[in-house]
Amino acid sequence: MLLDGIGSAAVDILAQESCHLIAHKAAELGLQAGSPVNPGMPGLPITEQQNILDLAHADKIDVSLTSSGIMVPRKSTSVVIAIGNNMDTWTQEEVCARCNLRETCLYTMLRNR
Repeated sequence: MLLDGIGSAAVDILAQESCHLIAHKAAELGLQAGSPVNPGMPGLPITEQQNILDLAHADKIDVSLTSSGIMVPRKSTSVVIAIGNNMDTWTQEEVCARCNLRETCLYTMLRNR
């Protein structure tokens, strides 16, 4: 269980750092990166996960979905980030307020302590 938690934390940190890198590269091009959106968040149904993986050619790095929609390998994540001019961005509080898991989310509970 401890290793599972460490793995999840590592994936979360890597995802955040990847988003920062994308925003930095967009800024170098005179553009703005919008806030990241994960499948399952409002506006991006989880049913779009396969389309996202197909667009990213995830099969080339052996990332796939089970029949129930779980990503394999287990410690995988996906995110969509729009890049352009005047992109919408949200604070973490705004994201959490819109999330369906806001009442049971571990991150929200820890932040509200």
